[in-house]
Amino acid sequence: MKAVHPDKAYNLEMPIEMFAGEGDVVFAISSSGRSENIPCRVRVGISKKCRVITLSEV
Repeated sequence: MKAVHPDKAYNLEMPIEMFAGEGDVVFAISSSGRSENIPCRVRVGISKKCRVITLSEV
């Protein structure tokens, strides 16, 4: 599953909530390093006991 989307007010946490499970990997990539949505998705992944990998330019 992938979601490629700019920082908009869409609920992209929902697919993680619905389909992710323990041991899955959530990749969180932000080209700006300032995305407000990435931390929300990461929190959902952590709550589902996923492994989380983040990449960003700071």
